[in-house]
Amino acid sequence: MPKNQYPNNINYFGVKIDTPISMKSQYSIERKAMRILPVDDQEQKYITGDKQNNYLVNISEDGFFEDQNGEYLDGEYNFVLTCEDPPKLLCSSTNLNHSFLSNGKKVLATGTLRIKAGLLTELTNNSGHYRPTDDEMFAVIKALYEASQHSLIRYKSFCSQEPLIYPVAELISASEFSKISPLQQNETISDEGGRKQLVGYDSPVEGDKKQLERRFGRNLDGDLLVKYQQIVDRFKFFQTAQETNSADDEEINCILGQK
Repeated sequence: MPKNQYPNNINYFGVKIDTPISMKSQYSIERKAMRILPVDDQEQKYITGDKQNNYLVNISEDGFFEDQNGEYLDGEYNFVLTCEDPPKLLCSSTNLNHSFLSNGKKVLATGTLRIKAGLLTELTNNSGHYRPTDDEMFAVIKALYEASQHSLIRYKSFCSQEPLIYPVAELISASEFSKISPLQQNETISDEGGRKQLVGYDSPVEGDKKQLERRFGRNLDGDLLVKYQQIVDRFKFFQTAQETNSADDEEINCILGQK
């Protein structure tokens, strides 16, 4: 496939996905800096295609999420679903930035996955670099529901100030995301069937009480912004110097040729 072109209408676990998601413009300086740096530079954070395989997750026929050693994933992971055909599901348990995992390229989905003994239970769109909308995540929610053999029961959306939780079992039967309402204070998701059920008391919906864990809506750290700008400026300086030297050489050669 030609550089900078992405496939359309990708089929992933029987679900068509046609909504590639780009990094937000606030992070363009990071992408520029990483594209300038050599792949072996100590400041290079973007992961190349070969190294991406270290984060590649396999999904077994019975719905278990496994690493490259065949071990079940367990815990919370940052993830990206790459925009290629077939897509790669890349996961990091070390809070590796989504843009680092994706090599700064477009993705089909990104956020976090909560996995228990290999079984996917929760999916979120908690990504600062990409900030996918609920509509952009909709098809992938359905695809991962099928991939997980229906163990995925919760989708947590960070599109609003207070995160909202949706029962995946209701989302997969809807034609549009907006047709399903989030959990209310007196509701929970049943372990059997994964649908809403009333509880006998009001309890806080599991929102984002730990704001430090919230990535969605964050901008680039000030120190990193300065560092990336310096990388870009240095490149422009040397590029200008090289162009000037080249122009001087051409002028000298032209003068010598006239003598």
